[in-house]
Amino acid sequence: MQLSTATEDTLRVAFRLSMEGAIATDQDPLSLRPADYVFGAFKEAMETLNKLPDREAGWIYCTKSLWPAHAHDREDAKEAYRALLERIQKGEESPDVLLPRKLPTAKAVARMDACWELWRFMKTRDRRKAWISLCRLAEGRLPAAQIAKIAGCSRRTVYELKDAECAAIAKQLVHLMPTQDEVNEALRNAGYAVVEA
Repeated sequence: MQLSTATEDTLRVAFRLSMEGAIATDQDPLSLRPADYVFGAFKEAMETLNKLPDREAGWIYCTKSLWPAHAHDREDAKEAYRALLERIQKGEESPDVLLPRKLPTAKAVARMDACWELWRFMKTRDRRKAWISLCRLAEGRLPAAQIAKIAGCSRRTVYELKDAECAAIAKQLVHLMPTQDEVNEALRNAGYAVVEA
């Protein structure tokens, strides 16, 4: 399976940023593996996906629409807002939904799109189950038990699929992973003492 040169370049950047992010969060740099870079890229992709605006809400409440003006008005927007506040009071929604969203950059969206190409490198027969497990774990909103219910497998299988598929993707894309020089430079920038061999 071949990726375009642009997608490879974008993934190379995504893996490098994943490595730098793992080092910056005080994760043990000696325990990092290429599979961790792949999972970090998926985490960033899911964060980017969640920052994207809700297209349906944009169509419902925008002023420029194909619908006639009487189909939705200010009262509809107020009603939707009241319903949202009720869901927050009941605990069905997080109050964070009221915070303004910072839209992702074009580069972050390009890295997200490049990550969606990685499904082709999965080795399992049931790619759907592996993809659900990988994306939901990377999103970090649901516990593994709920992800297992959605995917139709056990909690242990969710983690095993994540580890196996990230390792399989990393093995096939090892030429895109950060080099040892890039890792050493990131460690130096983070304040670690690096001994050259």
